[in-house]
Amino acid sequence: MSVKQFFKSNAFKCIAALLCVLLASGIFLTIAYGFLEVTAGERLQRAIGKIYAGMEVSVYGKDDVLITAEVTDPKGLVSETVTCGNAEINDAYKIIYTENGKEILNYLISSKGSGGWSSGAVTCWVAVISENNVIKGIKSVNVSDWGNQTLSSDINGSSLLENIAEKYKDGIYYDPNGDDNFLVSGATMSSTAICNAVNGAITFVKTQIFGETETDKFSGLKYLEYIDTANPSTSYSCENGIVTYNIVTKPNKRAGAFTLEIKVGAGGIITEFIIIKYGSTDGALDKDEYNALVKTDYAGKDASYFKKVIGENGEIKDNSNFESNEIQSGATLSNYLCLYAGLFATANYEVCSGGNA
Repeated sequence: MSVKQFFKSNAFKCIAALLCVLLASGIFLTIAYGFLEVTAGERLQRAIGKIYAGMEVSVYGKDDVLITAEVTDPKGLVSETVTCGNAEINDAYKIIYTENGKEILNYLISSKGSGGWSSGAVTCWVAVISENNVIKGIKSVNVSDWGNQTLSSDINGSSLLENIAEKYKDGIYYDPNGDDNFLVSGATMSSTAICNAVNGAITFVKTQIFGETETDKFSGLKYLEYIDTANPSTSYSCENGIVTYNIVTKPNKRAGAFTLEIKVGAGGIITEFIIIKYGSTDGALDKDEYNALVKTDYAGKDASYFKKVIGENGEIKDNSNFESNEIQSGATLSNYLCLYAGLFATANYEVCSGGNA
């Protein structure tokens, strides 16, 4: 077949028709995409619309720029992740609305709280009510990402989020271990992660927006990885050469946070080691049986003992050295937290006692 015959053939006509259809479809889809494209501003507006359902709100980001649905690249108040206590702040926006004829200012914070089940985290939108650079309350808390938590339905069916908003007061630290209003039974660690998210949001507003400063009472101390230094219950004091530590640990995977009182005397040697609140959880045993596996007789031990069991930097997190030190292995994660707390208390005695060793 000659070239001239090919251009006159049905095959060429079919190919040409298909090319025309493809070209027309491409043009149509390009135009349609322009109409149907969802901007980043619109996605943000939709998310905020769920939090402030039925309300007309104005959303402001960096440099007080109004963010509308048409904005393609909205910039919030956070350019990079900020760590606040046991939370990471990912996004923040200023929200303004009118209520009963009065203009109300909120700071809407996306906060990822740690301490959840199996070392997981929960991300929440926390709406903080502000007036004259003072936090007046929490309007609402909404979970945006459950992470790997498995008991979200238990929390959704509870009053936890409402309680957090309703019971705000100045200086509050939300802690499920200290107040049952902030605890969903059976979901202690997920409750902890949500509380940490809210605590982090409050800290962010106070320090990053209001410009308040925080004193780090643990500056210069070692072995802080598993010590909840953000919890105001964690503290230390020295009297007559005895340092008394009140310690709330962080959770350790399936083991929840422990609360301990440890007294350390001359030479960095423990005189008293008391577990005030167990964090042990395990499916195979009931709580009392599991807690009974946690070693408590550490009186007379110093930092060298704890380093021998869990390593120079607390890096041995299994039960490799448990049996040789008369520690049962059935509560490995919980025993590790107690050992780590002991290492923290003894290794920091010199600093916490003011050098009066």
